[in-house]
Amino acid sequence: MLPLVEPWSECPACVKDTPKRALHVTRNRKSPLISGPYYAVLGCERCGLAYVSPRPTTGAMNRFYEDEDRDGWTVRHDEVGAAAKRDKKSQLASRALMPILGPRRQGRAIDIGCGAGDILNVLKHSGWTTVGIEPHAALAAIAAQQHQMIAEVPREPTFDLVVLHHVLEHLLSPGGLLREARAAAAPGANLLLGVPAFEEAATSGNIARACGPIHINGFTWAALRNAALMAGWSPIAPPGALVLKGRHILYAVASDPRPPEPGALDVVLDVLRQYGRQLDRAGEFVPATVQAST
Repeated sequence: MLPLVEPWSECPACVKDTPKRALHVTRNRKSPLISGPYYAVLGCERCGLAYVSPRPTTGAMNRFYEDEDRDGWTVRHDEVGAAAKRDKKSQLASRALMPILGPRRQGRAIDIGCGAGDILNVLKHSGWTTVGIEPHAALAAIAAQQHQMIAEVPREPTFDLVVLHHVLEHLLSPGGLLREARAAAAPGANLLLGVPAFEEAATSGNIARACGPIHINGFTWAALRNAALMAGWSPIAPPGALVLKGRHILYAVASDPRPPEPGALDVVLDVLRQYGRQLDRAGEFVPATVQAST
């Protein structure tokens, strides 16, 4: 039987062996990706990324996402409520893309991990030429009805816009993919990144969403900026930029790689301190509103 987990040899964002610190240990609630009763959250002292330890193996992740795809990730157009769900996704995509769709000319856009193509649909409606990458065959088949689908990120500077929306938190090497995306970016290209906000764990108590067996990388705003900088993307703040609840939306422009900004790990430590103050004796999270009433 193949092992489910293995140790980290490098920071997933720095893509090199950098100093790391054990930050938190929490119970593993029957995750199929990580064996054992507990898992730890590590932090990179260079870039501030939080990541789960031990990490799932590539084989375990592939099997998990294939099973999840069969068990209901695929969008079925004949289900009651499916149209409303897709409409909500399109509205979220429109809000996230608003700062780019205004000033940016139409061009070639790629969505890496495009799912059923919700973001690509918005871009195509605005006049962009749209290309998607999606590893799940059933979702890719839906996206292929309206968009060109390819198997891997091109090595040539091809695209004017790169989208990575709720992808980086799942990857063994988010920094590697950001570097691949930079190589595929035309001069002056834009990047749209979307990830769950690690900071939300301090108020929601959902530490697994912040960094756990499924979201194996946890990004604070500072860590997300650093991941972009190291891969050759300069963060920008276009007029009208929106941060959607519970997630970070970062916009960037293609540039030269830069070293990470210092102090990013301090943000992670502060979030975990706030989270820890709201644990009861059994280690369960107690919302601040409940604490105030007791």
